[in-house]
Amino acid sequence: MWGSIMAMAHPFTDKLPEAGLSAFLGATGMPVLTSPARLKRAIADANASLLEDLADMLDPSTETVTFSSGEAAIAIGWSYIDDLEACVSSVNAALHTLNSKSVEVARAHFGNGIANRVRLINETTLDTARYMLEYRISCISRAFAITGKLIEMDASGNLTMGPFTLTYDAGSFRATVGTDQQAWIVDNETARQVSVREVTADLAWGKLVV
Repeated sequence: MWGSIMAMAHPFTDKLPEAGLSAFLGATGMPVLTSPARLKRAIADANASLLEDLADMLDPSTETVTFSSGEAAIAIGWSYIDDLEACVSSVNAALHTLNSKSVEVARAHFGNGIANRVRLINETTLDTARYMLEYRISCISRAFAITGKLIEMDASGNLTMGPFTLTYDAGSFRATVGTDQQAWIVDNETARQVSVREVTADLAWGKLVV
């Protein structure tokens, strides 16, 4: 698991961003807030919320997650797997951006001041992506027993999801779901297959009580 990663807002100056910065960031598809004060406030609010959520999830005194049924456990387990995949993609994308030539391009066209801002944005994006990955891993480990490896690294240095299964044991029943979408519930020593698609649809429509 990643070490404890805290997403920290990098300092921004109170100087208004040059038009060139807005054009550069806009061209790369990154949102630009015209007011530095709004940008600082947005970053501070987002980080405060993330820190509060992660502190709660990592608090060892927090009660163990429980589910009302095996179907509910499988639906939530699969949503965690889906979210984990999105978090892994976000980290890889942020690493790619950090290692790209965006800072050099900004420096060549707009100077050192703009290049430093682009670098800080890239670093903050990576910090936040790593933070959310650890948050998701913490959510999974609190609710499920994990068999296999959640995260691996490929030959290119990118993160990938390993093959794994998540098992929730309520005592009276046991529910398991894997990355291959195989899911089953063991109740009274009898196992039955469960459709991941059906239980996630039931969860989305409010037919399942978590």
